Amino acid sequence: MSFWSRDDYKGNISDLTTISDESANVLGFLEHQDGTLFTPTEIREVRKHAYQAFQTLLLEGIAPLTWSQADSKASNFFRKELLTFSPAIGLCKSNWKVDTLASLVYGQW
Repeated sequence: MSFWSRDDYKGNISDLTTISDESANVLGFLEHQDGTLFTPTEIREVRKHAYQAFQTLLLEGIAPLTWSQADSKASNFFRKELLTFSPAIGLCKSNWKVDTLASLVYGQW
């Protein structure tokens, strides 16, 4: 596990420049337990699942205007959905990866 904390990731961003897929580079903190980064295909699947979770929030009437305005119900729902889909996203301190994922992709769906 290379990126247990957000600070671990921020200190190694330059190591991710070899990733050719730009969307993978934005989510370059997503990694498996053995430290290998998610592939571009895995990242597309994570994004797809995130968009589906956001759509559910919208249908339930609890989708925030921006992710920074998400209440605990929306945030907890998103965490549960994504961590169930890909438990590796939860291998970090204080759910920073799933929270950062939400912040980065919420405005794109």
